[in-house]
Amino acid sequence: MSCSSVFRLIAGTAVVLVLMSSIRSTGAASDDLISPTTDPVLSSAAATTEPLVGKAESPFWLAAKISPDLAPVPVKLVSAPDSAKAAFALIQVGPVDPRTFIGANRPAIAPFVPAADTGYEVVPGGLKVGARVYGDRTYAIKTLPDALAGLPLLRTRNQDKAIVDGRFAIVVTTPRPCYVLVAIDEQALTLYKQSGAPGWLQEFAPTQYTVQTDNFNGVPETFPVFARKAAAGRIALGPPCSDVELNSMYFAFFSEAK
Repeated sequence: MSCSSVFRLIAGTAVVLVLMSSIRSTGAASDDLISPTTDPVLSSAAATTEPLVGKAESPFWLAAKISPDLAPVPVKLVSAPDSAKAAFALIQVGPVDPRTFIGANRPAIAPFVPAADTGYEVVPGGLKVGARVYGDRTYAIKTLPDALAGLPLLRTRNQDKAIVDGRFAIVVTTPRPCYVLVAIDEQALTLYKQSGAPGWLQEFAPTQYTVQTDNFNGVPETFPVFARKAAAGRIALGPPCSDVELNSMYFAFFSEAK
């Protein structure tokens, strides 16, 4: 992900950017702000947001499907946001203010909040049925294509799903070329189609795979899988730009590119 990453917005949608004062910055270089005059539905405090993309650019979900190689590859977590101490811009789509949304305070969600938040972490061989996909929720994989089983899993944090700040980055490193596979909540994908998508996902393309997890409401949540090829070295995943109430955070896994 680079500073030229884009966030696509469609004029007329009810999207508001707000600033959460209790989240820590990664310390990355700032991009220019999106001015409220760029689109009347936006408002922002002093935070970095992803710039608008040209209307002619085709969205990632319409790209030709790819078939990644699926052998495991060594992956290590280099750095990840600490969502207790930074100041990141958040996106508000519905009526719920993401600055005040805390899952543990919601009766329906509280049973799925673990006693200890393990945060972002790479679990070698961790992609399997029954595996947790978030460090701050106990939601686990219910269905998984056999071809994906055993790949290294990047657990993320569901509480961070509304972050739209261009400084947000989860950085991993791998010694060999690899495929980065990102599982995106089906409802978040619908939001992207209606209101705009984070530009860093423009490097990805659809695959034939989907993963399902359990959810607080008892209805399995479906995550289509998108992939891109990456060179050996450091890889950054960007902000999720999702609705705090209706969507879930992405999670990721990795395979060697032969």
